[in-house]
Amino acid sequence: GVEGLCKRLGTDAQKGLPASIPDWSERVRAFGENKFEERTLTPYYVYLFQQLKEKIIILLLSMATLELIVKGIFGDSTERTESIAESSVLYMTVIIIVNIAAFLDWKRERMFEALTKRLAQSNLRYIVRDGQQLTVTDDKICVGDIMSFNSHMAAIISCDGILLSGEDVK
Repeated sequence: GVEGLCKRLGTDAQKGLPASIPDWSERVRAFGENKFEERTLTPYYVYLFQQLKEKIIILLLSMATLELIVKGIFGDSTERTESIAESSVLYMTVIIIVNIAAFLDWKRERMFEALTKRLAQSNLRYIVRDGQQLTVTDDKICVGDIMSFNSHMAAIISCDGILLSGEDVK
């Protein structure tokens, strides 16, 4: 039961772990840290290639290239000059559009990552150690900690656990 589990984890169901956990590193080695692996951010060039796969971009590049080829081969000198100018404008437009879209996606990912990190630091949890209720961030929760929460905090419980006691639990 609960007492057997608490004994195996070296904790007390009422008082929790000791305030300074002597075997913290051993617990982390055995069970892992209470945090998600940091995900790698997507490099800018990947966003560029994603934008180049858009159908409208492919269509614009095809039109510019086709105009250059057709008017370059079959047109007179005036049409060749015009086709170079028109194709250049289309190529420049594509370069601008692709870079703006790629930059916005790249920036959005970094802003979301920064917001996630800031949120992780502001999300505080209540744990019981040495019989005292402490406020800690998710990464300071250790295997064997007794966590205290209410209905407002129960939307996200940031660790695996077993309910030791509760009131009006459905």
